[in-house]
Amino acid sequence: MVRLGLAESTCFSDNHLATLSGQEGVSFTGIYLPDNHPAANHNFNCVPVIKDHCQLIAGSDILVFSGNPSNNYELIVAALRDSRHILMPKPIFLSRKKVDHLLKLAEEAGVALKFSQPLHFHPVMDKVQELLTKPEYVEIKRRINLTGAENDIKHIMTGSLSECTDVSLFTNNSNLKKYKILHLPVASDEPEMIHTRLELDNACIINIQLDRFRGEEIFESIYYQNGIEVRADLVNNRVTVIRTDQPGEETYSCIPGDPSDALVAEIQQFIKIIRTDSSQHRPGTNGHISFLISSNVWHQLAYSLAI
Repeated sequence: MVRLGLAESTCFSDNHLATLSGQEGVSFTGIYLPDNHPAANHNFNCVPVIKDHCQLIAGSDILVFSGNPSNNYELIVAALRDSRHILMPKPIFLSRKKVDHLLKLAEEAGVALKFSQPLHFHPVMDKVQELLTKPEYVEIKRRINLTGAENDIKHIMTGSLSECTDVSLFTNNSNLKKYKILHLPVASDEPEMIHTRLELDNACIINIQLDRFRGEEIFESIYYQNGIEVRADLVNNRVTVIRTDQPGEETYSCIPGDPSDALVAEIQQFIKIIRTDSSQHRPGTNGHISFLISSNVWHQLAYSLAI
């Protein structure tokens, strides 16, 4: 039996939690919500709320973090030192020294440390993968509907770039050859737009454009391959296929689901890996697993953003 614990994870519905707790061979330790957490008094139907982080670690084999790793760094360190498997967001806001420390702790404990890529499990991306083999060109447009007064623009733009890179590399699992990042600032010195061009060693070109202008949120990834154009709309869960070699021919599909479905699917896969490969994760062995995107592409980009 694998014991699962969630740390400050309030993005799940009761249905999601029931799906996870109903997985064969899995028991739920609970959700850690300290007293100072905005949702500290929230009640879940099928999962207990835990106030003591020591209780969470002691009662779990796998811990899932969904908040900013900067806020949970000490808790993640404590869990790794106690030989717990960790699924956490990509640590793009941690220093390289802290990231290296986490990887070292995981290796010493012989446990799995996975940096989350939930968009790889998005139902729209599953459909896209059915249609593509190796795109020659990818264009991603993302518009974030927020203002500097509401959020930390620098962090959100950097995190969004990381998400876009995840999506583009999902169907282009290759190494980064070179990249260029262009910031278009406004008077406040905060970026109004970021344009990134990536060149991969399989000759694929990826253009990513982020902006924070007011208006409807957009997250669209367009793939060009062998006479077809595949448009993946990750906001409205829609996939459109256009035959560029046959003008006027266009088909589209609406994919059911919500954003948390992807994280649930990733957690389920992570649990499966731990259960089927448990003999490789014993402390003191060389069974350490760290999951990173193709040659640390996202890390190279994150540390290049001087914004």
